Amino acid sequence: MGFALAVSTGSESVTTVSDYMLWAMDRAETRVIGLFLEGVRDAPCFVAALQRAEERRIPVVVLKVGRTAKSAQMAESHTGALAGNDGAYLALFRRYGVIHVDDLDEMAATLALFDTGRRAGDGGLATMHDSGGERELLVDLAETTRTPWAAISDTTKARIAAHLDTGLVAENPLDAWGTARDYEARYTACGRALLDDPDTALLGFFSDPRDGHGYHLGLVRSVIAMAEGQDKPVFIASNTLLTEDMDLVRLARDAGVPLIKGTRAALSAARAVLAFHRHRIDDIVPEAAPAPALPPGPMGEAAGLGLLRAHGIDAAKTISISGADQIAQACATLRLPVVLKTAAGHAHKSDVGGVVLNLATPQEVQTAYADMAARLGPQATVMEMAPAGVELALGAFNDPGFGPVMALSAGGVLIEVFRDVAFALPPLTPAGARALLSELKIARLLEGHRGAAPADTAKLCDTISRFSHMVWSLRDQISEVDVNPIIITPDRAVAVDALIIAKPPEAPHGS
Repeated sequence: MGFALAVSTGSESVTTVSDYMLWAMDRAETRVIGLFLEGVRDAPCFVAALQRAEERRIPVVVLKVGRTAKSAQMAESHTGALAGNDGAYLALFRRYGVIHVDDLDEMAATLALFDTGRRAGDGGLATMHDSGGERELLVDLAETTRTPWAAISDTTKARIAAHLDTGLVAENPLDAWGTARDYEARYTACGRALLDDPDTALLGFFSDPRDGHGYHLGLVRSVIAMAEGQDKPVFIASNTLLTEDMDLVRLARDAGVPLIKGTRAALSAARAVLAFHRHRIDDIVPEAAPAPALPPGPMGEAAGLGLLRAHGIDAAKTISISGADQIAQACATLRLPVVLKTAAGHAHKSDVGGVVLNLATPQEVQTAYADMAARLGPQATVMEMAPAGVELALGAFNDPGFGPVMALSAGGVLIEVFRDVAFALPPLTPAGARALLSELKIARLLEGHRGAAPADTAKLCDTISRFSHMVWSLRDQISEVDVNPIIITPDRAVAVDALIIAKPPEAPHGS
């Protein structure tokens, strides 16, 4: 790898990583920025640097370390516990199209692929292989990571077929080996056909190249020939880290073709290039509507659900009670069956036996209330029983540096077990909400599972968007929000529990 600028920023007592980023982006030779990041000293300046990178279409690749914090254990909401010390960074990276990597190998591979200066086209990944088994390995990894393949046309297939040995199939991913007959010319012709296809965004040749081997020298020459005159990225990937290939690495790099070590790292780098090409900043920050002052501390569930309804979010009907004499009226007002919940300041009611479901008669409510009041106090809520469906959770917290951050995750009592969560900066459009939803593994259940009808994802995305605008408009008042669960059915996305914690009032100066 080559560097235009390499800096160890030290304690950043004078000059910060953001300052170096802003300086580097004013230099013509800067094609990509890589950051090994522990934290940010000056959050507004860092945001400004990411905005500048977004405007200039300079990729930023970040390896963020220090992802956990003791403070996460002290958060009052599920969302705070899920976020740890990393949620705000992940949300910020999403907003500005920052590429987030997990280790140094992945970082090096991603920087090398961006450093070519070529930019991905529309569509997906096309790959070539000289091993059927290693092609299957890549297909398996691409399936688990949901890497999009280029859907090549029949015209492209016909061009490829003319150069393949008997028995090989013109398709993507392409097993192009067969025999050694004129393989350099055959590889080059097949690669050019793939690159000319409008749905190919970038092309990779996966093999195990090593120095001192005539076949691999020819392979590298053929890939260099494919890349000549191309605007789309072209790379070579070694499926193993064990080969000695530095001579081939230099030969390929000098021609603008990186040779990346490792199947997984190469696939990750390709996904990063695709993601960067597709990223469009969703800058829809509206003017904040005047909002009434919230009472300090946790807001009661009934009040919290009422706040959601005031922002256009479907929420279960709820009545607060403080004595057994109020149960009959509550049951007459609500549709049975109902849920009884404690309202006596317990953030996580199910943990203390403060939730009783599916109470079908007023007498069942009376019995459950007598037990709950004896253990947890007389304050309670009676709520209409929500229909069965897929359970998700929406949350938000205020980061000291980056402001309001929202989280979407698997919901219900297993929210912290699965840790299936995605973060974003509010506000979001419904389209932005759909992109956030697509990151969750549990989202597949919304498509219908084992004969179940598909859930109303359009209504869910509208709900997520409305929630994000609520969080944005109340950003100066809210400390944490936890809406868990939201139940999604074929015709509803209904919130059935809400914990909203207002910011404490600021102490007067000098106190």
